Amino acid sequence: MALEGIIKLQPLVLATEGLLLSEADRPTAPVPSVDETVIAKLWAKSIMPGMTPGMTIKPQAGPSSAHSQAAARPRLLTDAGTQGGTLPDYELLDVIGEGGMGVVYRARQTAIDRNIAVKMLKPQLAAKEDQRIKFLAEAAVIGDLEHPNIVPIHDLGLDGQGRLFYAMKRVQGTPWSEVMGSRTEHENLETLLRVCDAVAFAHSKGVIHCDLKPENVMLGEYGEVLLMDWGLAASVSTEGKAESLSQMAGGGTPAYMAPEMARGEVDGIGPRSDIYLLGGILYEIVTGKPPHAGVSALNCVFNAAQNVIQPSPVKGELVEIALKSLATRPEDRHQTVKEFQLAVREYQGHFDSVAVADRAREHLDRAAQTGNHDDYAHALYGYRQAIELWADNGSARDGLAKATLDYAWNAYHKGDLDLAASLLDAMNPSHAKLVSFIEEAKLTRKEQARRAKEVERIDSELHIAKEIHAKLLPEKLPSIPGYEIFTAYICAEQVGGDYYDFFGVDIEKGLLGIVVADVSGKGFPGSMVMGTTRTILRMMAASNPSPADVLAKTNYHVARDIKRGMFVTMIYVILNVRTREMTVASAGHQPMVICRAADREVELVHPDGIALGFDKGPVFDRVIREQKVQLYKGDRVVLYTNGIVDCMDAGRRLYSRKRFHDFCRANSELRSKDFVRQVLNDLENHKGEAEQHDDITITTFRIVG
Repeated sequence: MALEGIIKLQPLVLATEGLLLSEADRPTAPVPSVDETVIAKLWAKSIMPGMTPGMTIKPQAGPSSAHSQAAARPRLLTDAGTQGGTLPDYELLDVIGEGGMGVVYRARQTAIDRNIAVKMLKPQLAAKEDQRIKFLAEAAVIGDLEHPNIVPIHDLGLDGQGRLFYAMKRVQGTPWSEVMGSRTEHENLETLLRVCDAVAFAHSKGVIHCDLKPENVMLGEYGEVLLMDWGLAASVSTEGKAESLSQMAGGGTPAYMAPEMARGEVDGIGPRSDIYLLGGILYEIVTGKPPHAGVSALNCVFNAAQNVIQPSPVKGELVEIALKSLATRPEDRHQTVKEFQLAVREYQGHFDSVAVADRAREHLDRAAQTGNHDDYAHALYGYRQAIELWADNGSARDGLAKATLDYAWNAYHKGDLDLAASLLDAMNPSHAKLVSFIEEAKLTRKEQARRAKEVERIDSELHIAKEIHAKLLPEKLPSIPGYEIFTAYICAEQVGGDYYDFFGVDIEKGLLGIVVADVSGKGFPGSMVMGTTRTILRMMAASNPSPADVLAKTNYHVARDIKRGMFVTMIYVILNVRTREMTVASAGHQPMVICRAADREVELVHPDGIALGFDKGPVFDRVIREQKVQLYKGDRVVLYTNGIVDCMDAGRRLYSRKRFHDFCRANSELRSKDFVRQVLNDLENHKGEAEQHDDITITTFRIVG
């Protein structure tokens, strides 16, 4: 049954005639639609003396409605140290916890000599049939929820006195509530997302938790996140193993409780009530306090019934996500746990964007002091990557505009007129003044004799760089039956760091590695960085089927050795030549183009990632992703560097991605060799008499067999 199929049951009403409310228990912000007396009657018998808003309120006992067919088997339990007799199934060592219905022991399972936890029905409840059914239902619910973030149950049994118990994994760790304040926002969000995984799984089984809060989440010593305490779990279908919603009315934790739970509106309680509780946890992560407060548990229930949220000066995207889940009406909240998770993950992407932009600003501030081109280039690239991660990052867009103009002025003052001009847009009013200065400077450029010696030095360096570059590129292309492969490399006047490579990742499995990359530096430094990167990549790629993992490991070494301000963009593909499946990862490189034979359309493959060397690991490792793509007969794959799309004519008009994609679409059926030749011809026709400012690399293959 779908989760929305909540059974329609009458709200639970408890008889508490003549109940008077104290001033402390009255709601802090009265709402006409909430009747204080009705709320007080509903909760009066459930709220025990001394209860605080953060404590779980258990519903009053009543006839069980659970449908579990769980059957307990006789087991022998003894206290630790008992001598003689038959070897017991379990030795009870000591008490590690106690609730309203049961006692939890640390125990030893003798059959395999391991420590576990045993939850046993309290002696005074053992003879009550309704409590036995509830206990069995709890065990059946948890046993049915086999998930990495839910504690597994090992056994269900009866001791020699007929008392019910179940054995489960012993969780050694710390309640999330005890450490939430000392953990980073990122750590807390990752924990919340794993709790969401457990809740979403339970919802798929028709079960809602009803008591989600940090106290009920256990953090293990080795990264485990376990959602605990399913004692209030309820079924949202008539066939569920847990108690029905009507039986669980009057239960929950006031500080986190959804309005429909506080009001006892059984027909309104469902999966979106759990989503409200998840939003409450998120609110506490961001603001440091749960959504509801009160001077007493009952007062807090009143505030929950009216959805009075504790005010906080904290603002921002995460608060907005939390408040959406904390909406009064369930239909105004995130409608599924996955929708809630998606919102949080999008924020994390925005968080990474802000982090990259902050790093870019640091480079721009340093560039303003040093005047170093590399610092400007680093800042420019960082702002572009921040916008790539989050298109609406306004501060990154402002930073990109400033970095571009500052970089161009710096290049101009250093006499690098070509670089300065390549950064500017003649149609941008803020660039007009500098564009004019550059055009005037170019008229006198040939008269500057001081350039002669520099040109001689550059020529020598370029000669060495070309020799290095030529030795590093593959001597021949791989010959694979059913594949038609061709590549081309054309260096600019100043040799850059473009390179391509083919190598076997796992020959027995038919895995071929394909790389196209672009180093930011020119001349000898660029060639050296290219050679270093190529060597590290090949070492990391051996027998590793994950391109994202290979790039992360490569970045770890490159980022620590590369000259400040230099970086490498790269696209790395692992092609299974037998199954025709590609796994693709990109370190901030140009999108891969796939020309589909079936519909002659162009498909772009551009998984998230930032350049090698830009960050030493934390941001790079979080951002890098990989994508799998299935290829079919007739499909063409094209990998290239930005020397193609950024090729300019004499009027400084770019060849552009659109023109390149249109070309690929129209010519994809050519032989690979002819396809590459036609691309180069089209670029030459576009460029005309203009100089080539960047290396051009293109690698393509087509499936023909």
